[in-house]
Amino acid sequence: MFEAVINDLLNGDALAQPRIERRLRLVLLDTATVAIAALPVPLLVELQRQRAHLDGGSVRLPGMACGLSTTASAAVLTTAACWQERVGGDAQSHGRPALGVVPAVLAIAHADGRTLATALRALLLGYEVAARLGRAYQVPPGEHVDGTWQTVGAAVAAAALMTTDPRTIAEAAAMATCVMTRSLFDPVREGRTGRLLYAAVAVERGMTLASAACAGFRGASQPANATALQPLLPGPPMEGETPAAILDAYAKFDPGARHTHYAAAATRMWLSRYGPWRQNAEGDATISLRIYPEAIRYCGQREPLNRIQAQFSLVFAVAATLLYGSLVSEAYNEESLVEPQLKDLMDRIQLEPDPAPGGRWAELQVHRKGGPTRSERVHGIDGDLRDAEEEERLVEERRRLLVPVLGEKDAVELIQHWWSGPLTAPVVPPAVATTWAENLGSPITRD
Repeated sequence: MFEAVINDLLNGDALAQPRIERRLRLVLLDTATVAIAALPVPLLVELQRQRAHLDGGSVRLPGMACGLSTTASAAVLTTAACWQERVGGDAQSHGRPALGVVPAVLAIAHADGRTLATALRALLLGYEVAARLGRAYQVPPGEHVDGTWQTVGAAVAAAALMTTDPRTIAEAAAMATCVMTRSLFDPVREGRTGRLLYAAVAVERGMTLASAACAGFRGASQPANATALQPLLPGPPMEGETPAAILDAYAKFDPGARHTHYAAAATRMWLSRYGPWRQNAEGDATISLRIYPEAIRYCGQREPLNRIQAQFSLVFAVAATLLYGSLVSEAYNEESLVEPQLKDLMDRIQLEPDPAPGGRWAELQVHRKGGPTRSERVHGIDGDLRDAEEEERLVEERRRLLVPVLGEKDAVELIQHWWSGPLTAPVVPPAVATTWAENLGSPITRD
């Protein structure tokens, strides 16, 4: 399974292609900085403390509160990457291949003192395999994509850092396919923080299976053809030209699920044309959001009461953008979500699924009694990374996320290293790594 893709990538030198190297650096930078920015959140600090009791170790990535084992470090980083829902993804996969690959690559490469070039090559291998499986995978109703095929991406990336044998890496992919988990959507709908662990469990499992493959364990020869997987994989995973998927990666400039960004973009365009929202003047207006059906299936939360629910709420995205002009992070706080104006707006917004235009799009319609319908539609949004200007904008925004956590000096050095540093250097700059290793021996105590 995936033997052709793995062989092609191992035999070629993707980093010799400037656009591939540039995109790999951006995907690493995007995922890692979003994760590091969330590490000081109290819930995530407590997770690190609890993991240290069982999985303490010598790996301490920038921003982490304590030293952990390699697998625990990757799992914590993956959990943190889900906090603000800012990590980019692959639209055709309906998910985020890098979410399961970058934490595994970063933790192993840092622990083993591997170079940036080695890390990027492993990232590419894991990303390409994960994206191809994700594009074939059909998420059943009532389930969430996180924690499923990301297992395979993590296994491949980890194996690629442990061996150069394509057969062993392919076996890691096969075993990971055999034990992919199923993830219920209910914790997302209920706003439960256990949802943040889905991808982390997949990463730990993938890394464990990579170790097993290197030890000589073997999986099914054709797991994708198994009867039990046919409802999930109605067609074979895409082989195709390599590398290809990484060039389609999108980034997020706003927090929240990607579907909600189409709603926010249509709302911003409406505001740009018709002016700021005037709550009193628009009191009798009917507000409708027409959008592709998949968006409503995943982001149909009507009354979000916490951060997770708001991240998957189209009505929140429209209402918050109407009131604040954009999806500001502060609007996701529980205190803000009960603000009367915001709640009133969310109650008035109607969601109308429409498959006719095809693809991803959104249209906001506002109709006042006795007046015309004012509407604006978008078919594309920021984050497709089609030009250097948008790439540089993402790099700068990720720097701003890091500064409060690492300080200006370390944040700038880490960003510059991942974006333009020498491929022969360690994956984490020595000066930054030293800063976070100084207190490695400090005890972790319970309150």
